[in-house]
This record gives sequence, C-alpha cells and structure tokens, in this order.
Amino acid sequence: MEPRLLMAADLAALLTTTSLVNPATANNAGTAIVQLTNRGDTAVAQASQVRVFASKDNVLDPTDLLLGEQTAPPSIAASAAVTVQVPLLVPASLQAGRYFLLTQADATNVVAEGAAGEANNVTVGPAQVIAPQATTIWI
Repeated sequence: MEPRLLMAADLAALLTTTSLVNPATANNAGTAIVQLTNRGDTAVAQASQVRVFASKDNVLDPTDLLLGEQTAPPSIAASAAVTVQVPLLVPASLQAGRYFLLTQADATNVVAEGAAGEANNVTVGPAQVIAPQATTIWI
C-alpha cells in the first residue's frame, strides 16, 4: 500500500499576551491576544471559535471555566497565522488560586482537521493568579 498525504487544515492557538492584571479578582475584564495558526496544507474556509479557559491543571476538562471567546476570521491560508483578540472576564464563581490559561482553537469543531489536527487544538498559556474578592467593611 502506498503512503498518501491527507490534505487538511490544522489550527493551533497560542496565547501571546493578556491584559488581565495579575492577580486578578472577580469581574476583572481584559483581552487575550491569541495567535491562530493554520499549520495544515489546506486553507480554512469558515469561521471558528477561539476560547480561553482558567484551569487548575494543564488539561481542558469540564471543570475549567470559560473566560472568553471570539470568532476567528473565516479564511486562513495554509501555513498562515492571524491575530485574534479575545475579550476576557473573570467570573465571580472562580475560586481564588493559581490557574493556567488554556487556549482552544476551533472550539466548536467546525474546521475539518483530521485526527492529528484535532489533537493539538488546546495549548497551555501562562499562569494567572485569581485573588479573593475584595470585601468592603463599613464602619
């Protein structure tokens, strides 16, 4: 059997910077700058979602909290990259602690990437500290 190349897009997202203060508190807003790269050999021809999560570990799972999402441009050429600005909001439900910022490319799986391409959709960004909510004491 002869080897064949499968033509496919392959999206990967890398969080390059964030404007969240560190430590952040509940209801802090900011922006994540995400570099979305098509590592594949086929252009992306539809818009996809880029999401940023707060995670206690470096694995995306249902316990991670969504901080923000943004629609990526609908067209990304093969081997090209675009910058996506993702608005972030620290939810009041987020417990104080140290979190990894996880970035997910093609979060709704609308881009056909093949098995290998889907495996690299989540990347681990810098750690972020969430401080306890400030308490106001009236005297």
